[in-house]
Amino acid sequence: MTDYEDDFSLRALWQTDDVALAPLPLDEIKRRASRLGDVVRRRNRVEYGAAAIVLVAFALYAVILPGALFKVASLLVIAERAGGGLAACAPHVAARRRCRGR
Repeated sequence: MTDYEDDFSLRALWQTDDVALAPLPLDEIKRRASRLGDVVRRRNRVEYGAAAIVLVAFALYAVILPGALFKVASLLVIAERAGGGLAACAPHVAARRRCRGR
């Protein structure tokens, strides 16, 4: 169970603390923003690669697998991925284009 006396003593300690955070220099902010941009670009590349792998794999399934039901199911997965999945990637592309213009 929660010990509320401990909570109140921690709250009092926090409220009496006079340490203020120093503002970050502009160079540090730019460095952190650049690092965040690198992480986001890497994540987007992984997402695009995964979407491409899914499309290729299910296209092969539609060609190779026997039976009309397997083919229809594979084509439905491709349609969903092309319609909904790649549409989820579109905001990333639009945001990247807007940022390049700045």
